[in-house]
Amino acid sequence: MGTKLAQLKLYLYRANADIVLLQETWLDNSRKTPHFNGFATYRRDRQNRKGGGLITLVRDNVDNIHHALAAVDVAPTDRSTEILRILIRFQGKSFYVSNIYSPPYISRTPEGKANGFKAEYTLGTCINAGPNNLIAGDFNAHSNYWDDRLQNEVLERADDEGEDIEEWMDTTGAELGNDGTNTF
Repeated sequence: MGTKLAQLKLYLYRANADIVLLQETWLDNSRKTPHFNGFATYRRDRQNRKGGGLITLVRDNVDNIHHALAAVDVAPTDRSTEILRILIRFQGKSFYVSNIYSPPYISRTPEGKANGFKAEYTLGTCINAGPNNLIAGDFNAHSNYWDDRLQNEVLERADDEGEDIEEWMDTTGAELGNDGTNTF
């Protein structure tokens, strides 16, 4: 997160967001959790090697928002995807927010390549862990469905996962909320 932290804090100030999902924080147990004014911070670090990591921020000064860490486990079938799941209660309703990071296929461990992200299993586990779900993150999966830059390009191996997500969305009725905006 290092060099981008000031830029992120400025963005948070301007965006007035209530829930923010961060991937690839690169934090580990030797580094303190960054402080974000006005937000409760939930953090999950990648275990046993560098990179990855997740932070979910929930505005802590909004009336009637209650939040707590909620467990979801995709092992042993998916050994590469990181998930941080939060239960939000707001105005008498509850929903889950799953912050997901699936590393690029090329950078996965051999075990992560053999037993990695599969939309039906990984996303299905999030959906089946409770009703009313928002699933978002960095899937490192590309598709013309959500990335206009891919028009007329040949999809590579890792982009099979993009097709896998498309099929899962068609099967489950999940909706896409990506507008194609680049991330930083």
